[in-house]
Amino acid sequence: MKQYSYLLSLICALFITLPCNAQQVNDDPVDEQYRECIKIDSTSGNICTCAYIAYAKYNEQMNKTYKKLLKSLKLPKEKTVLQQSQTAWMAYRDAEFKTYDVMFNLPGDKWCGIRQYDRLEIVKARIISLKNYLTALEKK
Repeated sequence: MKQYSYLLSLICALFITLPCNAQQVNDDPVDEQYRECIKIDSTSGNICTCAYIAYAKYNEQMNKTYKKLLKSLKLPKEKTVLQQSQTAWMAYRDAEFKTYDVMFNLPGDKWCGIRQYDRLEIVKARIISLKNYLTALEKK
């Protein structure tokens, strides 16, 4: 029972912080394309497809931002710390995705859209963190 309360607390914390972080990327073209995609066809199956497409674009954006940040770092220690951070983040991401797959493995198309949207929100949050690191680096 203790494990479930810890897990619930962790999930609640995630859902409290992700919307705050997501607001910083709302003007992103990927978000606009996602909203337009849903406007065209708001069926559950299409929402899932739209979220999947947006996730792929955000994942690409995250990878580019990570590479740019890594290239901007001068000291080997900074690069090592960033690489370790990214590796740890990817483990977190993968664990969350497995959780989504289990928790949202329910009948009906709507769960696919929810699962995909939650995935893209995690990647968006990482993009914000990486961009914040770049901004801090530029101010050094």
